[in-house]
Amino acid sequence: MLEKELETSVKGGLLCDDPGLGKTIQTIGLMLGNKVNCTLIAVPTSVINQWYNVMCEIFTKEKVYLHYGTERINNSMKLLYKIHESPIVITSHSSLFNILDKENQHTCLHDVHWGRVVIDEGHTIRNQKTLLHRMACDLNAKHKWILTGTPVQNKEKDIKSLFKFIGISAREVKTNLEKCISTYLLRRTKDILFDETFKNYTVVNHSCEFTTQREQEIYSKIQEGSIQKFLKKEEEMVSNPYIQLLELLLRLRQASIHPSIALASLKKKFPDEKWDDESFSFNKGSTKMLSALNKIKETKGLSIVFCQFVDEMEYMKELLLENNIYSETYKGGMTITERQTILDKFKKENLIKKFVISKKTGKPIKVNNKKPTVLLIQIKAGGVGLNLQQFSNILILSPDWNPSNEIQGIARAHRIGQKDEVKVHKFTLIANPKYEVKDSLDKSKQLMTIDQRILNIQVQKRDIMSSILNDDSLIFNEKFTGKELNNKLSYNDLRRMIIGS
Repeated sequence: MLEKELETSVKGGLLCDDPGLGKTIQTIGLMLGNKVNCTLIAVPTSVINQWYNVMCEIFTKEKVYLHYGTERINNSMKLLYKIHESPIVITSHSSLFNILDKENQHTCLHDVHWGRVVIDEGHTIRNQKTLLHRMACDLNAKHKWILTGTPVQNKEKDIKSLFKFIGISAREVKTNLEKCISTYLLRRTKDILFDETFKNYTVVNHSCEFTTQREQEIYSKIQEGSIQKFLKKEEEMVSNPYIQLLELLLRLRQASIHPSIALASLKKKFPDEKWDDESFSFNKGSTKMLSALNKIKETKGLSIVFCQFVDEMEYMKELLLENNIYSETYKGGMTITERQTILDKFKKENLIKKFVISKKTGKPIKVNNKKPTVLLIQIKAGGVGLNLQQFSNILILSPDWNPSNEIQGIARAHRIGQKDEVKVHKFTLIANPKYEVKDSLDKSKQLMTIDQRILNIQVQKRDIMSSILNDDSLIFNEKFTGKELNNKLSYNDLRRMIIGS
């Protein structure tokens, strides 16, 4: 990084080491090695305190200004004066733009000529149509850096957007992408560190056949009914069919986790529809949740369960509690203080004490402890930046069509400093042949769940990531327990993935 700032024409670059390899520490090294007048570091809200505390520890609290919250400075002159005292500024991604001013969405941060700007988890600015991308690119700086372990999320265009931020022209990227990657992108993987003390994580994919005919029938009805509703709207030439597809995808993902979550949403969306409550009711633990519960019971140490929906987290929390397993939830909408309070409960000094020494007898006695051993995380709220190396078990209840979300999530626990072996359990719902209707001997008519279809998309996206970054470790090569999943289907777009034709 230091060499790039001192010797290349473009004074910055993309640091794209694997998540958990210490990009924060490398950034601090750069700041110490090449001192500039002022540095702006924009980070996800979930890790803003983490960055602030580290910077205060290294550079002293007087040299660091936290530009966040209602008390942040909104006047350019006052900000310049503050920077003179505290030249290191930590802010959130959302503080880079003024959403209230439709004409000029710049903030006072844009009136400063920064010595260096660093965007942590910089893949968030990959979409050039977003306000965040435009406002980030408009920042004035001598040196610009992107930090991300997953620079490619969906397509080649992602990485081109990141190169635009650091000042490389679209023409240069288009004519010689490979040279741009080799010159301005630094990427190292964790395998350079693997030894007896830091091992690669183990992935176990669980193909979960529906455990009851009832659940499979309800899922089938929701999937078939939702598709028919969409096709009807499509025939009626409803505006913006893409939004309709996204909503359909949402409902099917909910149904794959627990039918009741999808049913509640559908009833709200279509209140005038006649719902046969007896046909659709399902109050038992779902196939996936029961599978996850059983796996948590088998594991030792602390567990992270990555979820997609708030309702999913509540169902899982209740199921765990019924089995005397205590958990906490970390989700979107929580304040920084609320999030930190949750994480503090899992610090080593606050972990469970299974035994204490009796003052009377001097012998160990078992403690009836209610401290949490499971952290339920909404993956979009806590899938990046967090350091959770005290956890050694990760459960992903649903596959994500963007593999980068899973890679980032796993790296919360599997990172430098992790002393235990990390095990990752992924759960994929599949049809149970015992419950297939008799006339579905034709394989084309057999039930294929949304999980299986999403997994096919993930395989393709991993291939794209591997090709662009020249990293074979990104290729989908995981093993499955139970029946093999059908990975032969090809889905070119969202409609084909959901509708199947």
